[in-house]
Amino acid sequence: MRTLYYVPVLHSSVESTGEFQLWAVTFRDALGEEEQYLLDAWLSQFWHAAKRRIVAWLAHDEVQAARFHVFVDGLPVALDRTGTPVPYDVERPLNPHEHLRNLVWVLVHNGAVLHGTEDPGLIRRCREHAARHGAVWTPDGRQEPWLVSERDAFIARNVCDTLPDGHAGILFMGALHRTDDAVGSLDPHMRIVHVMENPISGAPATPLPPRF
Repeated sequence: MRTLYYVPVLHSSVESTGEFQLWAVTFRDALGEEEQYLLDAWLSQFWHAAKRRIVAWLAHDEVQAARFHVFVDGLPVALDRTGTPVPYDVERPLNPHEHLRNLVWVLVHNGAVLHGTEDPGLIRRCREHAARHGAVWTPDGRQEPWLVSERDAFIARNVCDTLPDGHAGILFMGALHRTDDAVGSLDPHMRIVHVMENPISGAPATPLPPRF
């Protein structure tokens, strides 16, 4: 059986302007200084709780680092010269506010394999769309519906095709998405653990076992 730990995330203002997160909305221009401070403080609390719950789940399930895979939204699938997907390496981040990148670095440093998730062709289409129309966002700051559905479908297929039988993976995915539903539709036998409550939809987290 395969297990996917699903983490719905919001990105800090640092991450949403960095190339590590190609798709994030930049909040800094839309928020005042006080609101930005409150958002960053909330994000720090969110990621602190996420780390605790991830560690608890991996300990409970006795996940081996050599059989653990990390999938991050915004990271294009990398291909070798034959067109075969290959894993990423990640440099240690220097900014303490890069919550996701810090956590990914720790996981990879301890033996996990980091995979790209995004369709490079879709990235090109989005850049072309943005060049013609100015953005790929709706007026309320959400991604265009066609982009959300195509991203969810591609990422879910990529996870199902990449994660070997008997291995575990963790998917960090923007909270506006429901890629977990797409994964479940492609592989009903995949065990999906919702590590955190979705901060946008309120979808509940999977309860931790009693002793954790």
